[in-house]
Amino acid sequence: MSEDPSNDKKFNLQLLETKLKTCNENKDIELKSYIEAYQEIQKFFPLLGKIFYFIYTDVQKKLTILNNFTLDTNKSGIYKTVLSMVHYEVTLLKEPINEYIIKNDAAIGCRTLSRLHRAFNFFINFLEGIVNKQQILNNENFTNNMDYKLSTIAIESYNLTLSQFHPWIIKKAVQVAAHSLPTKNDLLNQLDPCSFILDINEIHHYRNEIILQKFIDIIQESKKIYNNIQVIYRKYNITNIP
Repeated sequence: MSEDPSNDKKFNLQLLETKLKTCNENKDIELKSYIEAYQEIQKFFPLLGKIFYFIYTDVQKKLTILNNFTLDTNKSGIYKTVLSMVHYEVTLLKEPINEYIIKNDAAIGCRTLSRLHRAFNFFINFLEGIVNKQQILNNENFTNNMDYKLSTIAIESYNLTLSQFHPWIIKKAVQVAAHSLPTKNDLLNQLDPCSFILDINEIHHYRNEIILQKFIDIIQESKKIYNNIQVIYRKYNITNIP
């Protein structure tokens, strides 16, 4: 059977996990590996509907900016890892990085990565919210096929992460539009477990359980990346970069 050329545009759980693991091969994350993993994460946001399409488009812009830094042949090695980039930009500037950004509205690597980092945190919290909700239902003897709206999980995840960086009008729009999000089963039905499960009977009988377990694996790998970047940003005192 020939390969579907559109497959590379679909959110692929197995591919994402593989790319996240590549990022985690070193604590000092390579920017190219991070970008490749994030390009897969980016495909997840449209699955939530039009409400989070603004995250998708913003992530796309930021990934392009960050990728252009890594392609700059005049700065070979500087934009190779998160640490080398942060060290270069923080030590290069003759004034505190926050003040420099405010004065120049500069699209520097640290700032671009910080914006991606925030959306990454939302992604982690959202998947974790789904897993935690399901574990609560399982403890109450509900099945993994029991359906529920994702709006509450999305709003809670948004409030914990991206909300603090958005103006009131965007916060309000998210709160209202979140109620149009798909249900848990609608979301899981958009995901294809065939990329990592070969037994068709397993897919038929345990589809949701298999996908939710893959969520847990992805959350674990994602948290390692998030925490490693946090350590570097704290070291250079740029966690609150504007």
